[in-house]
Amino acid sequence: IFLIHRLIKSDAQDRSGLLEETQKAIREKQPLRYRYRLLYEDGIYRWIGIRAQHEPLPDGSERFYVAYFDIHDLMQTQRKLEANERAFQELFSCSDFLYFTYYPQEHCYKIMVLPEKLRELPLEMEDFPESPILYAGLSPEDGDAYRRMVRRIDAGAKEAQCDIRFRYMGSYKWYRVHMLNFAEADGKP
Repeated sequence: IFLIHRLIKSDAQDRSGLLEETQKAIREKQPLRYRYRLLYEDGIYRWIGIRAQHEPLPDGSERFYVAYFDIHDLMQTQRKLEANERAFQELFSCSDFLYFTYYPQEHCYKIMVLPEKLRELPLEMEDFPESPILYAGLSPEDGDAYRRMVRRIDAGAKEAQCDIRFRYMGSYKWYRVHMLNFAEADGKP
């Protein structure tokens, strides 16, 4: 009864979504998982998450075993992160900065946000650093500087950088490439 009473005070879209997800869980014989906003006595909506197992009863109905979680702070944080990510992407898409992630174990890179001015660059490249060196038409000196920078990162240096002339769409421009070494959860760079 508590759940039904609270859902009456919930958002109409959330109520219909919960009903839809409940029907889907029954139909597909899967656990129910859903997030919704709940109106509290103080007039403020808060995010709630539910996880439920269910079993069919002889009369054709379903019995649900439900756990409720207050996920309001988590949802607020997620929304802030999404807003920050959109701002980050907008900032970089209008700049001359190129942000990429280099994966030393695979010797490849992936561009996360591609600036409009550099929209023709490949989003991923294997055989790093050789492929970008060839793609950018680096001089032998610039190619060597780029390789030294990458070798320093591969060897565990926290930072490395070089200044190179990069060919893009038929013309050369100077770029400073600055790499930072971050460890993942498993300790790999």
